[in-house]
Amino acid sequence: MALKQINKTFEHFIISPSNRLSLVAAKTVAESPSKVYNPLFISGAKGSGKTHILKAIEQSISENHPDLVIKSYDLEFFNDLYLHADTEELLKLFREETREGDVFLFDNLDYLEKFESTKEEFFHTFNDIFQKGNQVIITSSLNTKELINFPERLLSRLEWGLSTNLLTPVFETKLLIFEKFFEINQIKYEKSVLNFLAEKNEDNLNTLLDLAKNVIDIFQNSENQILDTKFIDTNLKEHKTEIDPLKIQQVISQLLNVSTLDMLSKSRVSKIVEARHIAIYLIRKLTNHTLKEVGILFGRRHHTTIMHAEEEIKTRCIEDKNFKFLIQNIIKQI
Repeated sequence: MALKQINKTFEHFIISPSNRLSLVAAKTVAESPSKVYNPLFISGAKGSGKTHILKAIEQSISENHPDLVIKSYDLEFFNDLYLHADTEELLKLFREETREGDVFLFDNLDYLEKFESTKEEFFHTFNDIFQKGNQVIITSSLNTKELINFPERLLSRLEWGLSTNLLTPVFETKLLIFEKFFEINQIKYEKSVLNFLAEKNEDNLNTLLDLAKNVIDIFQNSENQILDTKFIDTNLKEHKTEIDPLKIQQVISQLLNVSTLDMLSKSRVSKIVEARHIAIYLIRKLTNHTLKEVGILFGRRHHTTIMHAEEEIKTRCIEDKNFKFLIQNIIKQI
């Protein structure tokens, strides 16, 4: 049985005291873009649910306001695009692409901390969008007081709207996360399982979801009918990474004729990007490495970049039979 994911929608967002204000603000903006809370700035530690809320806003506006043009950027990708816009023509195209629309969502503002020229460009991008009366939503792992290396004029503008903070999930939130994941995957379990998993020292939502995925994947491939703590304790200890990620990279390098160094680089050449995304997808599929760990393997890329690459390959496998055959062939070689 295929593993069902928690969709990044408002319906699947786990409500708790630590995120209620951010959720209410996000829903309000999604219902009436540009009318209230503009800009909306959401901060929170990595894995606190920022990207989930951002995707939920995008999905809700897309459904309820189909006439609005939505632009969504991870700011690592925004930075790459800007740095590669090295001619007047490319810079003009970049600015048209990133400034024309009705609703703009920018994820991971803190990523730009070390990129002075990109911070300046983003300030003017924000200004242009805001002056046209269009909605801006921005997330960051750091709040405005912690973004000490950013221009004061940008930070002051972020405070024109509403700033909210997502806290790391408390024990009760963890219980709800595991309960939701088991529910959508139709897993029967003893009640003690929720406490057993929630007591594990994990505060990152992505890590918690990875843990839940591992548990469900092992359980669905067993003959057990009801999930209990003994099964989890035994199997999670045994469920270790069996394949070296380096081997996966090397096999892909040989089959697709792309060097491992190119895969780890920032190159946007389509052939290299495809090889990189396939490597990310297969490391996630064939090992227990978390999004963060895979990001580190690929030049310290942000976990949302890894997530995007993984989802892109999954989608291509569904839509393109030849591509799916290619992936299956690579797996056989590994």
